[in-house]
Amino acid sequence: MGSRLRRQTKSDRHRLQVCVTTAPASIARKALNERTKVREGNRTRSVTKLDAIVLRMINDAGLGNAKAQASLIDLMRAVGLIGTPDELTHQQPFTADDQAVIADYLERNKVGAAEQSESHENPVAENGKATLKGAKT
Repeated sequence: MGSRLRRQTKSDRHRLQVCVTTAPASIARKALNERTKVREGNRTRSVTKLDAIVLRMINDAGLGNAKAQASLIDLMRAVGLIGTPDELTHQQPFTADDQAVIADYLERNKVGAAEQSESHENPVAENGKATLKGAKT
């Protein structure tokens, strides 16, 4: 009795490679092109599964779902509806003048903030009597 196993030829290996590399893409394409029913308000309509996924993503993003918003932005960039964010420009380092302006600003606001916090902690009127906020004197 002869052997049931057949020797694999070069064309068999090639056929196997083609099937393995194209099968997942064609399976996904076929599944996403199948039709499904979507309910919008009182009416039901038939759309592809891919359309249903995108519609759901858009609706969820509109309701404030952060993950759906990020996914929608990524999808819009992928299909060319929006561009990529501009690259941050290189900011020049601070100069001595910039440091002086910042120090002056902080000094002025620190003194003003200290005076404000003291007046809120101990609200004493000019006549020496304590007053309540919003009370007429």
